[in-house]
Amino acid sequence: MFELHPELQHLFTTDTRKQGHKLLAMLDTAVASLEDFDTLTTDIRDLGDRHLAYGVRAERYALFEDALHWALSHGLGERYTPDVAAARRALFGRLADTMRGHTAYAHGSTPQASAS
Repeated sequence: MFELHPELQHLFTTDTRKQGHKLLAMLDTAVASLEDFDTLTTDIRDLGDRHLAYGVRAERYALFEDALHWALSHGLGERYTPDVAAARRALFGRLADTMRGHTAYAHGSTPQASAS
């Protein structure tokens, strides 16, 4: 991602390898749960809240998606078929929409603790 968007490096204050492993784990879980995606909704929303707290603005999701497309297309080569690209777009779109949809991203503010 930093090759394409070095301006985002400052958002990563921890080991980027660790972040990469977390990303791959989340993607793996999401793919494994495609038939029952709703079971992940709370975790994905929490992830959206954390990203907002880290300073990730909603428009930066598109930059990440570009970087993910680049990494997968280069890493998979010929195996990155139009069907794989379409599946990646659909999955990322669903994840990003869930992460942004309920949070303060929708209201332009920071996450607030919910009242019980």
